[in-house]
Amino acid sequence: MENAVVLLVEESIGELYTFEKALRHGGFRNPVRIVRHAQEARCYLEGVGVYNNREAYPLPSLILINLRLRPEGAARELITSIRRQAHLRDRPIIALGTVETRAQEIQSLYDLGVNAYFAKEVEVAEIVRVLREMKFVEEIWQPD
Repeated sequence: MENAVVLLVEESIGELYTFEKALRHGGFRNPVRIVRHAQEARCYLEGVGVYNNREAYPLPSLILINLRLRPEGAARELITSIRRQAHLRDRPIIALGTVETRAQEIQSLYDLGVNAYFAKEVEVAEIVRVLREMKFVEEIWQPD
C-alpha cells in the first residue's frame, strides 16, 4: 500500500531518532506516526482529541510498541486493548523489548497477540532488515 502508516509507540527521544533514522536508511518511505505513551496511542487509534482527523492520522498498517512504557504494564494493556477492538484486531503488532526479557515473558506477549518480538539492543538495522523480509510488512514496504 502506497500510503500505509506505521505507528511507533516510544517514550525515549533517543530511541525514536535512532529507529526512524534506521527505517529511512533502510529504504522505508512510508509515513511513521509517533506517539510517546500508551494513552496517546489509544487516542490515536480511536481517533479522538487531536487525532480525530483520519485523513491526517490514518489507522496504521503496522504498530510498533516499546514494552518499557510507563507506568509498568502500560504496553501490555495497550496490546490487549488493540486486540479487543474489531477494527484493529488484525493489525500487526511488533513488541520492542530488551535482551533480558525471559522466554516466558516473550511467550506471554505472543499469547496477547503480538506478531513479533525484538530486543531493542539488537542493531536497529537488523530489525529493519527483518521487517523488510516479513510477509506482513511487504504490504507496506515501498522500495527505493
